[in-house]
Amino acid sequence: MSLRPKFFIAQVLSVAALLISGFGAASLFAQDEIPPRKDLPPPSAVRCTPAVKAVYGVLPSTVSILATRIDYPNVRGTITNDGDAFPEYAPRVDSLIGSGFFITDGGIILTCAHLVDNATTVRVTTTDRHTYTAEILAVRTTEDIALIRIQLPEGVKAKAVQFAPPNDILLGETAIAVGNPIGYHGTVSTGIISGASRRLLNDGKVIFDELIQLNIPTHNGASGSPVVNLDGDIIGMMILKYKSGDNIGFALPVENIAQFVVNDAGAPRLNTRYNAGILFKRETPGKWRVRAVSPHSPFADAVNTETIITAINDISVADWSNAVAELWALNAENNTLRLTDEHGEILTRTLTPKAPESDEKMLMRRFGIAVESLSTPLALAMRYIQMNGVIVTHASPLLNLKRGHLIMKVNQKNIYSSEDFAQILRRVPAGGRVSLSIVYHDTEQDAPGVSIRTVELTAHE
Repeated sequence: MSLRPKFFIAQVLSVAALLISGFGAASLFAQDEIPPRKDLPPPSAVRCTPAVKAVYGVLPSTVSILATRIDYPNVRGTITNDGDAFPEYAPRVDSLIGSGFFITDGGIILTCAHLVDNATTVRVTTTDRHTYTAEILAVRTTEDIALIRIQLPEGVKAKAVQFAPPNDILLGETAIAVGNPIGYHGTVSTGIISGASRRLLNDGKVIFDELIQLNIPTHNGASGSPVVNLDGDIIGMMILKYKSGDNIGFALPVENIAQFVVNDAGAPRLNTRYNAGILFKRETPGKWRVRAVSPHSPFADAVNTETIITAINDISVADWSNAVAELWALNAENNTLRLTDEHGEILTRTLTPKAPESDEKMLMRRFGIAVESLSTPLALAMRYIQMNGVIVTHASPLLNLKRGHLIMKVNQKNIYSSEDFAQILRRVPAGGRVSLSIVYHDTEQDAPGVSIRTVELTAHE
């Protein structure tokens, strides 16, 4: 019998109705201690249990997320050129609430992919009641995990969480989730670890593996909540619940998070100005293999795909979140990178800034394509009435694309502008493939109309 999970994917909300501002009792600067309470005496030691200390430790790291996306009905069949025959494509605005938490002090947040993937805007509210617009950095939909980033004011640092070692969980031990269920920021829920290495099936297919099972009560908006043990260390991230059972929830474990952050999000594209031009693969907790190295990398003469790295800027890669943070934090004042290999040899290079690559140059260099947003005048002129997407303005002769084709979807996700299109394709790793849903005027039909087909592109480095 297959288990049919149900995402916390949220109820559709009226815009911003449940974006609750921060908790207020803590700030981005809070430490792992219970803060002073105005006009109240300090709590007694017996009240300051390990659970209470763990909550106050992780609370400043948690955020509320409101993601908004615009959706259109799918295009079906062949559409004639008779304007009256075009179906209605009234846009629908959906808003989803969720949770997340800081994994670096520079504003990088871990959350669920189903919240932010294909979102038009993502708004983040921190515990000090400030709201920011977030940038989507990396998404892995197969494990429902994503990274987003907010730009903090100068001099302000977020409080990053501390991760427990991978697989360091005990059946029956206390687990605590702090998140944003139903829009109530900073909600604390407790339970125990009910199981480990859970596999979830849907119609006989494995959709998630190695999950942590919890009996923590969960509701819409809890997706992306950090789950901590009594030491206050992160042991997982809430991603879904079982729709037919009470208090049966599942969290993505630390090892899966580490694999995503190192293998996907540790790529140079997250720091386009100062980067080493190296892709890594987490092989063991203490070893990263060089997966690829750019010929333009300052390390091109020193590393290859056989190189094993054990430390970055003297931080052991076993401390994976801080090691990756070193790659993200490279800048004009901090532009020296030291890699330590498995033999203890230290490779040091000074990185020079790279001019930010425009969307246009990136698309042409990596995919051989140029596009333009489908504006209303352009849609009328090209007879793509009430549709969304981007128009192909140039395509490599090697591609099965032509000037004037309309790209409506990338990997079955609607796109609405050239910026949306570039943002999605910028995240595709070298060698990765994307599927484009193309609409075009087919003049070879007996009754000329609009046809639909799928085209695949391969990303170059």
